[in-house]
Amino acid sequence: LVADPRNLAALREMTDLQTRIGSFVNASTFADRFLSIRPEDADMIYRKASLLARDRAKLDEALTLIDREEAPLAFT
Repeated sequence: LVADPRNLAALREMTDLQTRIGSFVNASTFADRFLSIRPEDADMIYRKASLLARDRAKLDEALTLIDREEAPLAFT
């Protein structure tokens, strides 16, 4: 990511890695970076919503993310 901060594969892997080690704030940051580049990615939207839902205070935000009615979602 140092050489290419827009590398979607690396951002996806970092989101997964941070989630696996329990660093949910960092995972969410990587998911946000990914979604800033490819906001229609259904898989990452689901991952981000799952991260948000871990915090009951952010459950509404997670549901809004899942329910948003923007451009058609792309599955990768």
